Amino acid sequence: MYLNFTMTWVPNQDGGVIVQQFYTNSSTLDIQRCVFYKCKVTDLKKGGAIYARSSENASLAISYTQFIECEALQGGAFYIELFNGLDVTLNELTFDKCITYDGGYGGGTQMRFDLDAQGTVIFTGTNIFNECKANRGPAMYISLTLSQSSFQLTGTFQIKNCESALQGGGLYISNKCGTTNLSPTGTQNIFSNCTTQNIAGGIYSEVSSSGQLNIANTVFQDCTAHMYDTSQGGGALHCSINDGQISITNSQFTRCQLYQGGCGGAIYFNRQSATSNISLTSTSFTDCKTLYNSSNQTFGWGGAVYLQINVSSGSLTSTSLQMTGLSFSGCESCVGIGNNIHILSSDTQSTGQQIKDSSLITVSGVNDLYTNANYAYDYMGINNNTAAGNVGTTNLDNHAPLFEQLFTLVVPNPSYIDATNGQDIKYCGPLKAKCKKITFAIDRNTAPQTGSAPSMDTKFELILTTTPSSDSNLKISLPTTYHNYITIQSIGYVSGGTGYTKQKISSSSNTNSLFS
Repeated sequence: MYLNFTMTWVPNQDGGVIVQQFYTNSSTLDIQRCVFYKCKVTDLKKGGAIYARSSENASLAISYTQFIECEALQGGAFYIELFNGLDVTLNELTFDKCITYDGGYGGGTQMRFDLDAQGTVIFTGTNIFNECKANRGPAMYISLTLSQSSFQLTGTFQIKNCESALQGGGLYISNKCGTTNLSPTGTQNIFSNCTTQNIAGGIYSEVSSSGQLNIANTVFQDCTAHMYDTSQGGGALHCSINDGQISITNSQFTRCQLYQGGCGGAIYFNRQSATSNISLTSTSFTDCKTLYNSSNQTFGWGGAVYLQINVSSGSLTSTSLQMTGLSFSGCESCVGIGNNIHILSSDTQSTGQQIKDSSLITVSGVNDLYTNANYAYDYMGINNNTAAGNVGTTNLDNHAPLFEQLFTLVVPNPSYIDATNGQDIKYCGPLKAKCKKITFAIDRNTAPQTGSAPSMDTKFELILTTTPSSDSNLKISLPTTYHNYITIQSIGYVSGGTGYTKQKISSSSNTNSLFS
C-alpha cells in the first residue's frame, strides 16, 4: 500500500487516520512522503495519526513523512504494538509539537514489544523531534519485553525542546530482556534543551533481565531535570540497572543540570545487582551542575555523575564497572559534594580502593587521580548506612573523598584563599574548594594517612583571590609547625609583570608585626 496525502483535523478512535492490524503472514504497509497535520484521537485512544498492531510476521515502513501537532493519550503521532514478528523500518521522519494528554506516554511515538514479541524496529536517516510533550518520553516511549526484540538506530535522532512531566525529557526506555542500540553511524544524536519536571532531562531508562542499552556518538546539551516532587535524578540521563547492561561511549554532556532533591547533574546510575554492568567510556562532561532548590535543599550530590551501588564493592570489576577515558571541565555540585563523580556504596573506602586497584575510573590527562588531594571534593562517596540515617544530607562530614586513604599529599600546594566564598574544610585549597583563612591553610597537618609528610623545606604557596580580611590576629612566624617557607601572592601574579591584580592583607593596627 502506497499513500501520499495530507490529512487535516481528522478525529478517529485508535489511529486517527490509519489503523493497520496485521493478522496475515507477510503483510506489508508502506507509507511514504506523507504529512499528518493535527490528527487526533480522543476518549483515551492510541495513535493520533497511525495505529499498527501485529500478531504475525509482517512489515511496516514509514519514510520521508511529517507528523505535525498530532495528539493521543498514548503515542501522539503513532502507536505500534508488536506481539509477534513485526519488522518496522522508519526513515527520515519529523515530529513537530506532537503531544499526549491526560498523563499519556510517547508524545511523538510509543512502541511496545509485548510479552512474546519477536520483532525489530530500525530508525535510519535523520529523524527530528521538536517541541513534543508527554508525561513520559515526549519524543518516544519504548518498551521491550523479550530477548528477541530489538530497537536499532543506525541513523540519527535530533530531539530538541521536548518536555516531560514525569520522566525522560526526550526518550523513555523500558528494556526488559531486549536490546536497544542508539548508536548512529557517521554522525551524532543530539538531545538539545530537553527538560523534565522530575527525572532525566534527556533519557530515562530501566534495563533488566539481561537487557542491553547501548548509547554512542550522542550529544546531550542544555538538558534539565527540575525534580519537583521526586528523588533519584539525572539531569540528562537516568539508568536503573538490574541484571542488565548499559554502555555509553564517545558522547558529550554539555551544560546539563539538575536541581536539588536529586543527584547527578548529567547522569544518574542505579546499579541494583551484582550482575548489572555499567560502561562509560571516552565521554566528556562540560559545565554540568546540580543547582540549589529553595523548596528542597536536600541531595545535590554529583555535579556530573552519580552512581548508586546496592551490592558490595567486591563485585566491582572491569566488566561490571568501567568509567574510563572521561574528561570533566567546569562541573560543580551546588553543595560541593562530588563535583565530578559521587558514589553511594556500602563502604566508600573499600569502593575507592577497589576502583584504584582495577583502574575502574580514569580521567584523560590526569595521572594522579587516586593520590592527589586536589581532587578530594571532585570524587566523593557516602556509605549506605550513613545515607539512610541522614537522608539527602548536605553535611560534608557525612561524605568522604573516594580515594582519601590513597592521598600522598593532603594539603593542596598551592592553596587558594578566598575570604568571601572560601570554606575552611579539610582539603580546601584547590580553585573549586578555596580556603577562607590564611591561618587555617597554614596550620593543617601535612602528613597523609600512609607514607611521609612532605619536607618542611618544600615551599608552601598561598594565592590570594580576594582581600583575606577574615583572618583575625594574623601573625605568621617562620618556621611554622609544618612549613619552613611560605610564599603569599596575588592570583595571576607573574614575576616582573604589571598587569595582574594586586591583593592586600588588611590590618587594624600598624604597631604589631605581621610576619616574624
